[in-house]
Amino acid sequence: MLKIKRGTSRIVMIVSFLPFVIKFPVIKIKGAIVEIRRVGLVKFARFTYRHRKATMGSWVCLFGGIEANVREFKLFLKTRDKRLMPTYFSFFGFFNIQKKGNKEGIYPEGLDIVDFRINGDSHAAVNPANFLDGRLVDYGDNDAVNYFVRK
Repeated sequence: MLKIKRGTSRIVMIVSFLPFVIKFPVIKIKGAIVEIRRVGLVKFARFTYRHRKATMGSWVCLFGGIEANVREFKLFLKTRDKRLMPTYFSFFGFFNIQKKGNKEGIYPEGLDIVDFRINGDSHAAVNPANFLDGRLVDYGDNDAVNYFVRK
């Protein structure tokens, strides 16, 4: 059985008989086209390039999901943190292979959820669906990366 879950910047494909999930980026072409019509192609391209590290705007519309996939893979490779669901593979952010979890809403041992919400990724911390089998599954945000690299 195939199950699809959609987030802000990514889509997760869950196949019941596979031991992993596949995460694909959402590329919001429509949002980019609306912005191009509003400001013009040259201004859009210049703004997008200058603000590529921003957390909102045209860069995120086009590449936010790809960047989140890359950040998840790099963070797991760098830290091998037991509180993170293992990300096995990333194809340049166009898709990620991550271990599949089962039990939802179980917070990781050793993760101070209040501290993580304040100093880490408040988006991930408030949603119990982001925690499976005692591990965080959505950690592609810059705030989450900074939190786990610091700790």
